[in-house]
Amino acid sequence: MGTVGEMHVTGSGYVGLAPVGNGLTNVSVVADQRTVRGRPIDWFRQVISRIPEVQSRLARAEFTGPLRGAGPFARRSTRATADRAVLVGDAADFYDPFTGEGVYAALRGAELLASTVSSRLESDRLDATNLTAYDRARHHEFRGKWILERIIAWTVGHPFALDHAAKRLASKPHLADLLVGVTGDFVPAKQVLRPGYTLQLVW
Repeated sequence: MGTVGEMHVTGSGYVGLAPVGNGLTNVSVVADQRTVRGRPIDWFRQVISRIPEVQSRLARAEFTGPLRGAGPFARRSTRATADRAVLVGDAADFYDPFTGEGVYAALRGAELLASTVSSRLESDRLDATNLTAYDRARHHEFRGKWILERIIAWTVGHPFALDHAAKRLASKPHLADLLVGVTGDFVPAKQVLRPGYTLQLVW
């Protein structure tokens, strides 16, 4: 492994390889829960064997700990507030780990919560009606990213579309840089949701 992570996509999910230092690599398989059969370790090896690039990379790899599984994760709440309760980060919504935005969403969500609810805390006005300002702030902040997440998830699930998009991004690095910036949360989502970007990616 080098210094960057890798995503290897198949028609039924994807495998992420993330170097963590000292010769260790975190290997993650993301798949539809309905595809998991038999012993987890056997299923894991079967998934790896179906991706030649990953199988060759892991040919001499050794487990340094137990295989762990978690999920399902994909959840989306219609609102992140209720009487005397709010949801932040993954508790509020979690769609797909492909774009890896969880930490930013949690921290930015906490900032939005603090700025919209702090005055209500002092006056103990914490009913659902008074907390809806936080819902509105989240929607305004994350709406573009939510749309992009679903576009990416659809693309990842359709190999032809993914291959085409990957080739276009490889031939036009400025498009790839913009997309990475949006998924990394340091470029506004509107930069890739505009028609001009889409046309360049498609044609």
